[in-house]
Amino acid sequence: MRLTGKKHTYDTGTLLGRGGFGEVHSATAIDVPDLVVAVKTPLPDLPGELKQLFLREVVAAQRVSSPHIVRVIDWGDTPEFIAFELMTAPTLRRVIAARRAA
Repeated sequence: MRLTGKKHTYDTGTLLGRGGFGEVHSATAIDVPDLVVAVKTPLPDLPGELKQLFLREVVAAQRVSSPHIVRVIDWGDTPEFIAFELMTAPTLRRVIAARRAA
């Protein structure tokens, strides 16, 4: 899928995860091929008021700056998406599982 944001246009790739509100895919910026991000999109059947809540996440996420929280890189509203910095470190679930197994 191709997504156009405020800064870049992205081609989505591998599905990274799915939750109650949306899906997260890897994506590559067309104009900056070295820029690979995690793109979160709302589920297609999500009611309109929940999609608005989804877009408010962009505003909230941009107000936070911490080395412990992923950065918002870009966003778009047709279709709705948020592009986050792609983290390659293990997920919290994997870290917890590894510690329990040790």
